[in-house]
Amino acid sequence: MAGRIFYGRQEQRVVRDAFPPKLEFAYTLADSNGNVLASGEETLTDISFSFDIGLQSSSRMFYYEIKLLEDWAGERFAK
Repeated sequence: MAGRIFYGRQEQRVVRDAFPPKLEFAYTLADSNGNVLASGEETLTDISFSFDIGLQSSSRMFYYEIKLLEDWAGERFAK
């Protein structure tokens, strides 16, 4: 997750260059019959996330992580 979470009376997420978005996950892509088409484990990190002007103005929750995952899926599974 991009940023760092600070705990206290109110939980706060601070997003800075020093804390880029990072996702680690395992996946399986199967067809409607259950046949495995692709599977694997991934670690995604975007150290240049703060240079994307469009991302800097977003207040949507988990925007950086969603963008990272969408970009990966588009590259990995696009035909």
